[in-house]
Formats: sequence, C-alpha cells, structure tokens
Amino acid sequence: MVAAARRGRAAHAASAGGRALAIGLGCALLTAVFFVVRFPVDRFRSALVGPLAAATGAETTIGSLSARPGLGGLTLVGAPVALAWPGGARVVLERVALRPAWSLSWLRGRPALHVDLRAPSGGLAGTLWPDPLAFDGELEDVALATLPPELLVLFEGLALTGELDADVSLARGDAGLAGEVELSVADGSFSAPGSPLAVPFESLEGSLRLGGAGTVE
Repeated sequence: MVAAARRGRAAHAASAGGRALAIGLGCALLTAVFFVVRFPVDRFRSALVGPLAAATGAETTIGSLSARPGLGGLTLVGAPVALAWPGGARVVLERVALRPAWSLSWLRGRPALHVDLRAPSGGLAGTLWPDPLAFDGELEDVALATLPPELLVLFEGLALTGELDADVSLARGDAGLAGEVELSVADGSFSAPGSPLAVPFESLEGSLRLGGAGTVE
C-alpha cells in the first residue's frame, strides 16, 4: 500500500508538472502572438525599403508588411515588393524577408542584415551590409532572360540566357563593384556584343573576379 501511494504521488506530481509546462508554453505563445499582432510594424517600412533601394538602385514599393519573431530576431516580411528603375524596367518579387544577421560585424559597429528574396524568376539569400554596401550569399534558379539590364551589370555587352545559380561576394566602393562570383548556368545561350548569332549550351561554369574599376578577370 505504501508503494502504491508513492507511485500515486509521483504520477500526480508528474501530471502537475506537465500541466505547468503546458500552461507556461501556452502563455509564451500567446505573448508572442499578441506581440506580433500589436507590433507597429508599419513604422519599419523604411527599414526594408532602404536596403533594397540602395542595393538595386530601384524605386521600391511594398504591399503588405508583417513581422514575426524568431531565433534570429524580428523578421520583417514584405509581399509583394515592386522594384522600378528609371529606364522603365520593373520586377515584382513575391516576398522579401529581412532580419538581423548573425555576423561579427555588429561588434565592429557595422550592422548586417539577412535578406531572403523570392520571385517567379528565382531567389536570392544571404547577408547584406548596407553601409558600406556589400553582399555575400547565393542566387538560385534565376531565369536570366526575365531580368532587366540594370541587374545584369556583370554581363554588360553580353546577351546571356539560362537558369543561373551563383555564389556571390561583392562590395561597392568608390571605384565600383569589387569581389568574386562563382556561377553556373544551365540550358541557355550567349552572344558577344554585335554578334547576330546566339550560341546555345547545356551548362556554363564561370568564375569572375571584379577589380572595382570596371575590370573583370
């Protein structure tokens, strides 16, 4: 009987502990929900527009804007996001997510942001430093034929189509863009400036090094 009573008290304690844990988790979840619902997210619209405009040189407009907490901090999500260049080119992104990035540059007084862009023509994700402007990340399944010339500065004078994957590490200085691009293009074609013919290919691998003064290796 004594053993049975002890087992009963242990089961009751475990049940009580489980209820306390569930209540605690429920309270934390409700707090997070109320925080997101009541958070004045629209005040941070410029925090999303500014880095995108600086990185692309386009006028940026955002449809709906929301915020959600996460392990990386508060994430701002804009959907859709439209980029418009002075020449008339326009790209509409399905979703743009922006949050503080895990980077030691914060310790040096240089803020870093993690950006994730998704569009029908592909995606981009990585770390963005607004000042001075730099980006380190990846492009995935980008349909080159759908991009405006303003985003193809690395291929100026070269008509290039296909699906692009790339590892990008670029920074903008006084002399222009500098850094490295490792690219892979599938099922595309290219033509040199002034050439009337395009050369088709199944795959193209390339490694570019930009010198910052218009030079490319």
